[in-house]
Amino acid sequence: MSKRLSTVQKVLELREHEAEQVELELARAREALLAERRRLEALDASLMQAIDNHDRAGVIMSSYEAGMFFNFCSDLQRRMKEQGVEIDLKMIALQQKQKALIRAHREKAVLQSLRDRILGEQRTMDLRAEQAEMDAMYLMRKGHDNEAF
Repeated sequence: MSKRLSTVQKVLELREHEAEQVELELARAREALLAERRRLEALDASLMQAIDNHDRAGVIMSSYEAGMFFNFCSDLQRRMKEQGVEIDLKMIALQQKQKALIRAHREKAVLQSLRDRILGEQRTMDLRAEQAEMDAMYLMRKGHDNEAF
């Protein structure tokens, strides 16, 4: 194996390893996004359940109870907005990982193409050397055959 091919092969292996790492990071980012979405869904479900329970109870609340209920619902809505921001941040991180993965696969493809081209050049050189050797053997044999006449 030529030094150039060896170097390209080592860089290709490095890029393949980096692509695998980015794929793992992408999977983690997807899981983190799903977890944040589940938290938001849980907060939303809590708010909907609290409102539904309040409506079903049909009991007139004191001002203190109404204030507590309002504060509870307001707190859930605030937490839902914060969770929305977290989801947006996780989405941005996921998109960055996706772009990094695309970039890693492109680099890998370029290196594979370069490796294949080097291998093709080596095969061509080997075939030319083999042909030159066969031509030389033919000429030597033909020279010996002509001496016999």
